[in-house]
Amino acid sequence: MRFQEKSRLAVQLATLAGSERQQLKKRAELARDVILRDTRRAPSVDEMMLQLLDSARVAAEDAAETVARYTGQVIGLSRRHATVQCDGEELTAPLSSALAQQAKSAIALGDLVRLDGDPLQVKTVLPRRTRLSRPDPGSPHIERVLAANIDIVGLVTSLARPAMRPHLLERALLAIEHGGATPLIVATKVDLLTPEERVREIGRLDAYQAQGIRVIPCSSSTGEGLPALRAALAGCICVLVGHSGVGKSSLLNGLDATLALRTGELHHGSGQGRHTTTGSCLYRLDGDIRLIDTPGVRAFGVWKMTAEEIRAYFSEFVEWADGCAFGNCRHTHEPRCAVKGAVETGDISPARYAHYLRLLREDEDE
Repeated sequence: MRFQEKSRLAVQLATLAGSERQQLKKRAELARDVILRDTRRAPSVDEMMLQLLDSARVAAEDAAETVARYTGQVIGLSRRHATVQCDGEELTAPLSSALAQQAKSAIALGDLVRLDGDPLQVKTVLPRRTRLSRPDPGSPHIERVLAANIDIVGLVTSLARPAMRPHLLERALLAIEHGGATPLIVATKVDLLTPEERVREIGRLDAYQAQGIRVIPCSSSTGEGLPALRAALAGCICVLVGHSGVGKSSLLNGLDATLALRTGELHHGSGQGRHTTTGSCLYRLDGDIRLIDTPGVRAFGVWKMTAEEIRAYFSEFVEWADGCAFGNCRHTHEPRCAVKGAVETGDISPARYAHYLRLLREDEDE
C-alpha cells in the first residue's frame, strides 16, 4: 500500500467512531476472504477498507446529485410549502427557512425551483424570464411577485358592473410591460350591454388596440369570445388579474367547466365585487393552457419604475417627441412641447395623457 493511500486511509478512519472502524475492518476482512476464494492474490485489509470508504463516498455524492437534480415548476403555494411539478410528478415540500420568511417576494407560482436535501426542501429559485409584481399593499418597499415565468397576462375588465377602472388598467398594463410578459385585455360581461352600450364601452379600449394590445370581448354566460380566448392562451403559461367582481372565476369555469370554481355576486348598491378567489392557483386546462388565477385587486402599484420607463410605455408619444423644443422634455410643464400639442389636437388621447401625468405624480410621491 503506497504512502499516499495510507495517509488517506488514516484521515478517513479518524472521522469514524471506534465501533464504526471495527465494523469497517470486519467488512474488509470478509470481502478479502471472498476474493481469496478465487485468487491467491488479494488486497490487504487496509486496502479493502480504503476501497469500501471510497465506494461509500461516491455513493453518497451520487445520491446528493440525484436529490439536487429535482428541478420543477411551482404549481401550488402556501405560507410554508410548495407543490412542484417535476417531470410529470407532483412533489410537495417545505420551503427553506430563508424562502418562508420572505415568501411573497422570494417565490411565486410559475417559479422554477430546485429541491435539495434529505428530506427534500425547496431551497433555490432559479432566475425568472418574466414576472408580474407590484409593491406589497402593507409594505410598499417590498416587492410582491404575483406570478413568474408567464407568457401572457390576461387583464380582465368588466364592460358592465363593476364599471371599468381605466387607471387600474393603465397601471396593470405598465406593470405587465415592465415584467416582460405579453398583455391581453379580456373584456367581460359583454352580454349585459345593449348594442349601443357595447359599441361605446368597447370603443373605450380602442387606444390600447392602437398600441398593438389585443382586446377580446367575451361572456362567460353565453360563451361569446371564449373560443378566441382559448386560442390566444393555447400552449402558454398565463395569469388572470383584475378588480374583484370582473368575472375571473366565471371565465375559468367557462374555459373548463370541470373546475367548478365559486363565483360571487356584486355587493348591492356599490356594484363592487366580492373576493371569490382567496389564494393563487395554477390550473391545467385543455389545449395545453396553464393558467394562474389570482385574488381580485383593488389597486395595482408599479414596482420601481423610473420616469423614463413610464414615458417609454406611452409609445404614442414617440412620433411627436422629436418636435419638442427640449431634448429632455418630460411632456409636463415645458413650453413648446409637441406631445402636449398633439393632446390638444386630439392626435393623442387626452385620457391617456391624463393617466401619464397621474403615473408620474405617483412615482414622484413614492
